[in-house]
Amino acid sequence: MQASKTKAWTTIFFFVGLLLFIWLNFAPPGGGEQNPIEPAKVISKTEASLKAAAFMHEQFGKGDWEAFASYDTYVDAQGYMTKEKLEQDFDTYWLASVPADYYRVMVKNTSNKTYYSVLIKLADGAVFGYERLETPFDLVLPEQQADAAAMLSHMGYNANQFTVEDDPSGNAFVFRHNRQVGDASLSIQIRMAGGEIAALLPVIDVPEDFITWKDTQDNKGAITSIVSLLLWFCLAIAAIVYMVVYRATMSFGRGVWLTLGFLVPYLIHNVNMYPGYKLSTGTEDLAPLFIILFSQFIMILMAASVYVCLVAGDGLWHRMGFNLWPSHREIEFGKHVMRAVGIGYVFCVIILGLQTTLFYLAGELFDVWFGTDPLQSSHNLLWPSLYPLLSWSASISEEAVFRIFAIAFFIVLLRPVWRWVSRLTGRPIWLHPLFYLLPAILLANVLWALGHTSYSIYPVYTRLVEVTILGFVFAYIFLRYGLIAAIFTHATLDIVIMSLELISSGERYAGIGFLYMLMPLAIGLLVLLFSTFRKKNPPASSERLELDPPPTLP
Repeated sequence: MQASKTKAWTTIFFFVGLLLFIWLNFAPPGGGEQNPIEPAKVISKTEASLKAAAFMHEQFGKGDWEAFASYDTYVDAQGYMTKEKLEQDFDTYWLASVPADYYRVMVKNTSNKTYYSVLIKLADGAVFGYERLETPFDLVLPEQQADAAAMLSHMGYNANQFTVEDDPSGNAFVFRHNRQVGDASLSIQIRMAGGEIAALLPVIDVPEDFITWKDTQDNKGAITSIVSLLLWFCLAIAAIVYMVVYRATMSFGRGVWLTLGFLVPYLIHNVNMYPGYKLSTGTEDLAPLFIILFSQFIMILMAASVYVCLVAGDGLWHRMGFNLWPSHREIEFGKHVMRAVGIGYVFCVIILGLQTTLFYLAGELFDVWFGTDPLQSSHNLLWPSLYPLLSWSASISEEAVFRIFAIAFFIVLLRPVWRWVSRLTGRPIWLHPLFYLLPAILLANVLWALGHTSYSIYPVYTRLVEVTILGFVFAYIFLRYGLIAAIFTHATLDIVIMSLELISSGERYAGIGFLYMLMPLAIGLLVLLFSTFRKKNPPASSERLELDPPPTLP
């Protein structure tokens, strides 16, 4: 009867979540958009590189031009427009001249070792700006203004929309757009070097108080992310202590495959992020490689932490009498995984509906808004089609550290406290599991949420609140259905979000994105086939265990 009620409520929440996700994303109240998902037709980075090299050849003559494209955006300008709800004005007055998102192509002339930054429009590959890097610019002369104005028109700008301003530094011609967007202004700054136009750079100036506020928010997000990473490793140290103390009851062979499932996609993703690293390091050719190597080292350390949390967490739950992570040797493991796959898809939709609702309410009631970060965009990957693989790294690591270990760890810490309170008051009510279970879940959720504050969602505390709330859903899945179900739910959720971003980045990724959404099902079927084969052909030395029923905690 209880199972039937649970199934009925889950079905209701599934359809409510689906309707909320569709409604608030595609037809929200007021006609606005929340997390808009719109297919965009853009050229590839390879095409952008070819366009930039051709422009350099046309502008500066023959040479051996090497080009590498990265995705970039006017971060502060987009943030200001979004916060002040000025996107429509931006599109109306400035979009024809300067796009908010673009490719920044680093072009190197190998003959004279000069570097240029060339700005390319995503839609058609048109060049709308360039700048010679690491070059001192000359003081501009009045007689050069006509050449600067001619170059402005040659680059496709409507000169009638701009007014020439005096530049206090004296080393640029400043063409200011006649229309402002809110308190933001657009200018084209043209600079000279060696008697030629060495830079034509669009600049969007936004109010200084907005820049200060956003920088403060970004710094807070960076600090809390660092704190989260330190606490992550503190949990890993605690896991090692428990592994040593209770080593007789720990199964050290467990967690290897899941650890590899975390590590391998992340190692691939670090290499895949080369365009983003190149964007942040500019003309330093070797710097992106050093960043990748350092990131791989950090990922190996994190993989070790994932392993010890899996082993220690599994051991602690077994000591408390629960089997939340069945072994692959157990006779019904394949069916357990397929059940986890189904649970994953159902709760993925429920969580998407809840998350979309939280973001909508946050935007309406607390002026929460979404910014941009080119370093976190799928546009800035060598192979964007591999992007959703990262979902397995996130799901395995976070469920290992913040669910199977952190919850058990805090329960072990809190239970003696409530026993002391019970003895002190003489009331056995304080021994009820809820008094240590709920605080343990809350503490684990907050630690998990701290690692999500560096995303471009403002104010930065938004994700701290949102992820903490979502953590209660994941904790319920973990405690009710086990670790595998929690991992599949988490992975399916991330796959759907990442696949939708991939689909929105270009029509050529539409099919791949939809195929990724079937990936959890494909993995579940493979495990089921392997498990079925193992049942028919069991190794002589393997022990065949009956699967424990999913635990139910109060």
